[in-house]
Amino acid sequence: MKFAIIGKGFIYPRHKQAIKSIGGEILMTCDIDPETKPTFTDWVEMFNHPDFRKVDAVSICTPNHLHSIMAREA
Repeated sequence: MKFAIIGKGFIYPRHKQAIKSIGGEILMTCDIDPETKPTFTDWVEMFNHPDFRKVDAVSICTPNHLHSIMAREA
């Protein structure tokens, strides 16, 4: 499976490890902090990128109050 991850904070390493453990591939990441070296800093821009069509699943690692809108849009 191919994944996109939104949020590269404290829970990100566990999601990354879980994805790798099942043989998954992380195609793109998004975070508001450019210091984390994300592929994107805007999740809407990431969702609208042509490569997003290759994604099978999105791992949402943002604060809880952001989950519902991101999940609906994904």
